[in-house]
Amino acid sequence: MAAPRRPAAAKARNGGGAGRTSRWMAADGSKRWGETFFLLYTPFWLTLCLGVVVPFKLYERFTELEYLVVGLVSTVPAFVIPLFLVGKADSVRSLKDRYWVKVSVLYDLLKDKLSSKRKCSERRPKLYLFNKFDPVTCFRYSL
Repeated sequence: MAAPRRPAAAKARNGGGAGRTSRWMAADGSKRWGETFFLLYTPFWLTLCLGVVVPFKLYERFTELEYLVVGLVSTVPAFVIPLFLVGKADSVRSLKDRYWVKVSVLYDLLKDKLSSKRKCSERRPKLYLFNKFDPVTCFRYSL
């Protein structure tokens, strides 16, 4: 007795076609690696900022140096880790062609463009060190 054939709709429902391995992640290996990295890295800096600094009100005692350290600890790994942990798809690509580099540069350009649209009184320099903690502004400029 022959095995029953699977309908084409079932194949598409499982994310089939063009080598896709997941319905949620991208088909391109570089993009999939970048998405996975940022999804795994996001809880780290969110826990640091929103799970430690804000609930314990550490920001009330922070000096400018401590604000700088929190910002660097939460952002630098997002650029350094992908340089050394290279995915399979990115190992054959140059640095400028990797998805995470393009996303990081695009995000920085868009952030600068959008911040210039605000009123002058709300604009702050990019490397501004805060004297008083404002969580929304701090997270907006530290990322």
